[in-house]
Amino acid sequence: MVSKKRKIFESINRKHLIVFIFIVLAFLLRILYLVQYSSSPMFNHIVGPDVEEYDKWAKAILQGNFIWKSTSIHSPLYPYYLAVLMILSDGNYFFIRLFQLIVGMIGFLFLFNTIYNFKSKNIIETKFIAYSFLFFGLFFVPLFYYQG
Repeated sequence: MVSKKRKIFESINRKHLIVFIFIVLAFLLRILYLVQYSSSPMFNHIVGPDVEEYDKWAKAILQGNFIWKSTSIHSPLYPYYLAVLMILSDGNYFFIRLFQLIVGMIGFLFLFNTIYNFKSKNIIETKFIAYSFLFFGLFFVPLFYYQG
């Protein structure tokens, strides 16, 4: 007689199990990064040519300045997205950075799924490329900095 636990484990799709393990490990690594980075005095000071402008625009939107007078070379909707995150997090940069990192992870999942389901003559090679892409996308540490 086969136990219930074994039946459940056998019914789990291998693809889903591997992706789940990758996601959990990548999420824990991002949390570790954020916890370590949050102890830095620079964590709550948004510095940089693009991010500083987005932060100022989001704060201006929260003060009621929904339309700015000058034309910008940056994404026009991102400050609104950031303002919504600021409202939801009550200005907590840890939450905002964590949310950004999660959104980055989700983007890799969509691309992984596209590669995985690509119709090819060499299925094994396609699956290997898909898993390799997901692994390097989720665990490429310099992206943590840029996504967060």
